[in-house]
Amino acid sequence: MAGISINGVYIAGGPSDPVPTPPAPVVPPPVPGFYQLVVKNEWMALTYSLNGEPWAPDKGEAVHVRWPDGSESTHRLAWNTRSASYSDHGLPTRVTQRLPRVRYQVRGLRVSVALTELEVWWAG
Repeated sequence: MAGISINGVYIAGGPSDPVPTPPAPVVPPPVPGFYQLVVKNEWMALTYSLNGEPWAPDKGEAVHVRWPDGSESTHRLAWNTRSASYSDHGLPTRVTQRLPRVRYQVRGLRVSVALTELEVWWAG
């Protein structure tokens, strides 16, 4: 260790002194529960996450949801597709977006609800 002595008092310092490393933050483990689906738009390409974790389920996969009234149910996932375009430095680019939904029947009618309107069960 490099340092200097002034009036008999040693003062540590200099380039060879190690820099103290702060302790790593403690990140609590993910907690299973209902979470709002987060949609991120990356140049018109949509990505989804639940509880901060990437979420990319397959069509037909079962999802357990909680409705705004607090009731819960399980449905098969469906995807609606939508074409969109954007301009990248004047060059038009088309993309196809996948939008997750749940479909079910109410009094004989097929109803489709965007998954972003519901909370989705995430087990981690």
